[in-house]
Amino acid sequence: MEGALQYVEDNDMSIRGASRKWGVPAATLPKWLSCLTTMPKKGPPTILTYQEEEEIVQWCQEMAGCGHGLEIINLKAVTAEGLDKDQALCLRLAIVSTFYETLSKAYAANPYGPARIWNCAETRVMADRNEAMRVPARKGSWNVSYILSKSHEWITIVCCVNASRQSIPGFYMIKGKRLLHNYIAECEPGACMAVQQHAWMTKELFMNWLHHFKRSVLGGVSPTNRCLFIFDDHDSHVALPTIQEARMLGIDLLTLPAHTSHKLQPLNVSVFSPFKTSNRKETHG
Repeated sequence: MEGALQYVEDNDMSIRGASRKWGVPAATLPKWLSCLTTMPKKGPPTILTYQEEEEIVQWCQEMAGCGHGLEIINLKAVTAEGLDKDQALCLRLAIVSTFYETLSKAYAANPYGPARIWNCAETRVMADRNEAMRVPARKGSWNVSYILSKSHEWITIVCCVNASRQSIPGFYMIKGKRLLHNYIAECEPGACMAVQQHAWMTKELFMNWLHHFKRSVLGGVSPTNRCLFIFDDHDSHVALPTIQEARMLGIDLLTLPAHTSHKLQPLNVSVFSPFKTSNRKETHG
């Protein structure tokens, strides 16, 4: 192989001629010449070329020789988070920086304390069992099932937390046209509920939520004791009547840039996922 490569690299012989002379497959020589692989192998193509792998190996060896060897624990394989195009485009430095500049101006105009800065977000859960879970079963079992309810009703929950680790009782939106009974009898004290055809947030329901927020905040909310309210820019949140009502109540509204709540909204980042995991365990219990 080395002789065939040398002849081809020195332009003394064609790939086909070197293949016949040295008994090397003609399809193999170009791969070696382009440093794509060290040897023919099955499976999908590698991400790094042979030359890149050699450079990494050489760098690791040099670091080890200098007394700065790399620990294997510093590297791991992770599952990359999928971002759609809108999320990727909107999560740019310029857009995020503009949001924080606006936030700084809001602080300067009204120095809110930690208990006066609130983050609000919505999440949807199914009222019954909706996802498969790992359950104990006989070793070697493959077909394990469980019984589902005939109805699959979605519930939207509006959650609100502040920088002092306080929270507002939940606001539950039930799918339907009228209230049949108290669905939240066993929920936290102070919780509220409403019905909507699709269990979606609307302008009218968000107005009701603002008054629920005002009633629930410790210390009250007023034009002289204002709160900063950070949430996404859904249409139901930024209607003109909503903005006017919020100002009158003493609530300053600040919206996150579009398609960035998966990174900038604390509830989306660290609360909703464990909540839904716990909810699934309860519904399967």
